[in-house]
Amino acid sequence: MKKKILFGSLLAVVLMMLVPSIPAVEYTSAVQAHETYVVEQLQTIEETPLIKLAHVLDKEGALQHFLDEQSAHPQCVSWILSLILTILLNILFIPLGLTVSIIVRLLFLPLNLLLLPLKLILLPLKILMIPIKLMLIPVKLVMRILFLPFKILDFINTILPPY
Repeated sequence: MKKKILFGSLLAVVLMMLVPSIPAVEYTSAVQAHETYVVEQLQTIEETPLIKLAHVLDKEGALQHFLDEQSAHPQCVSWILSLILTILLNILFIPLGLTVSIIVRLLFLPLNLLLLPLKLILLPLKILMIPIKLMLIPVKLVMRILFLPFKILDFINTILPPY
């Protein structure tokens, strides 16, 4: 049942991305209001070569064709649909990654069983190393504090251009 829902959702998102969306009525009215404002402003300005070129393009319909192409599929809708598609694909790949990790663990299980006696032999040595590791923690901290200015300078040198 979950597979059907997931597949249906994925199919719906892909189909929505393929079908161009229809612009809203508010968008069309806003474009028309903007066009009338621009036309009014252009009529008050005396004609220059740039305005003549705009009129020629508008007569040929290239400007309207460009506006139709831009409004056929708004970028925000494409972005949202691609985000939904990414989420759905990630949901599909989670079980696949879990399956691969289980298979890898099962493949290395015999190796871990073979190394178990060696781990048991080295366990006392590992226990003896714990106090030494604890004593080295303050030394590591002091060394990091001492080398911090050099790391900052190195970082600044990587940011600056080479010349």
